[in-house]
Amino acid sequence: VYGIMNIWDWGHFIEYIAQRPAAVNPYGMGIDKMVAFYLCPAETQANAQMDALQCRYVITSDPLMLVDSLRKLSMQFPGETYRLLGWEPGRIRIPKDEFLQTMGVKLHLHDGAKPVIPDLDVEGLEHYRLLYETPEASEITYSGGPVQVAKQKIFEYVRGARVQGTSKPGEAVA
Repeated sequence: VYGIMNIWDWGHFIEYIAQRPAAVNPYGMGIDKMVAFYLCPAETQANAQMDALQCRYVITSDPLMLVDSLRKLSMQFPGETYRLLGWEPGRIRIPKDEFLQTMGVKLHLHDGAKPVIPDLDVEGLEHYRLLYETPEASEITYSGGPVQVAKQKIFEYVRGARVQGTSKPGEAVA
């Protein structure tokens, strides 16, 4: 039986509707593991969490709200790590270094792909693939981020998945 890495809000729904074990529930059981996964800067550490909990899927939501809540819960990033810098027309500007290095953000904002961000190296993920995203878009957009992001996404954790192919020299591959 496989489990699902989730945010605490969805724990009871996952267990009742999907009839799968949830990594965390609204009572707070598993919250330390949830925090460790979504705030993890390295895929190898996140994979260890997925393996330990026997999770096969990950559900993500808007990363700004998620990361800020987890930061407060965990005290892993005290102070102003994710301090809002201000508003642009309809966009939030935030420091991008630590924020963009977390698993929750790598998955939700960039679908696990390596983003092209000037002056910042963010690794792409090798073991996660996007399966589903809601048709409803998030109300928050990010300066330098995708134009529009789904409210929720579901990813499959695939141990050892590799994507191979060929292309002509110099041809862009997505």
